[in-house]
Amino acid sequence: MANKIKRSGAKWDVFLYHVILFVCIHLLFVQIFGLVPLSELGSVDYKEYIKDNFLNHGVNIYKNSMANTISAIWKTILIIHLILEIIETIFPKKIKKGKKELVAEEISDEKKEGRAGRAWVYLIIAGLLEIMWASA
Repeated sequence: MANKIKRSGAKWDVFLYHVILFVCIHLLFVQIFGLVPLSELGSVDYKEYIKDNFLNHGVNIYKNSMANTISAIWKTILIIHLILEIIETIFPKKIKKGKKELVAEEISDEKKEGRAGRAWVYLIIAGLLEIMWASA
């Protein structure tokens, strides 16, 4: 009989709540601080400006610099959260077992490959984030 490995998957519902909170707080920022006029941004529409500058530059659309800083940091955290959820979907974690079960069970080649694949994904993402950090 083949051993079935129980795995815990990504928590996309938590990510959805994170996105909803992100949007709600930004709508609150609009009400509290107000938006920079489009003429100063050099764009025709706020949606186009945000779409063009979301990943590349900071989306500095609020009249308050602290709100713009919070928005930029939170945007980075949201992107990292998305990347982690994608990794958890591709390489789900194994649910931990008791010590007795772990001692009795040998590590198979399939488990080793899954761990190695996850490690390579983390290494590539760390390299990309390091490049982004240095260029920022």
